Amino acid sequence: MQKLEILSISEVQRLAKQGDTEAMRKLAMAYMQGDGVCKDLDKGFEWILEAAERGNSEAMAEMADIYRSIQKFEKAFYWDEKAANQGRAMSMYNLSVHYRDGIGVSANKEKHHYWYEKGKQNGFPPSS
Repeated sequence: MQKLEILSISEVQRLAKQGDTEAMRKLAMAYMQGDGVCKDLDKGFEWILEAAERGNSEAMAEMADIYRSIQKFEKAFYWDEKAANQGRAMSMYNLSVHYRDGIGVSANKEKHHYWYEKGKQNGFPPSS
C-alpha cells in the first residue's frame, strides 16, 4: 500500500471509496480539520465511523474519543471495548477506567483489574 501522507486528497478519497480504512481515517481527519477539503464535520464523522465499522481499531478508538468528548459514555465504552478486543492497549486502559468509575457501564472491580492488567501487559500505561 502507498504511504497516505504523500498522496493527494483526491487519491486518498479514491482509496477510501475503495474500502481502504486507513485512507478513510485520513479523509475523516481532512474533513474535520479542513485540510485540502472544505471543513465538514458530518462527512468527517461518516468516514471515521465507516473505518471503525470496517474493523480499524484506531478509528474505533477515535470514535470512543468523539463520544467521550460529547459525554455519550455508553457509546464511548462500546467503541473502546471493540478496540480493546482487537488488541489496542490504550483502549484496554480506557476500559479499565470505565469499569473502575462506572462510566457508561456499571462499575466492576474485577473487570477494571482485568483490563488494567491486560493494558499494562501490552504497554499502557507507559509508566507502569
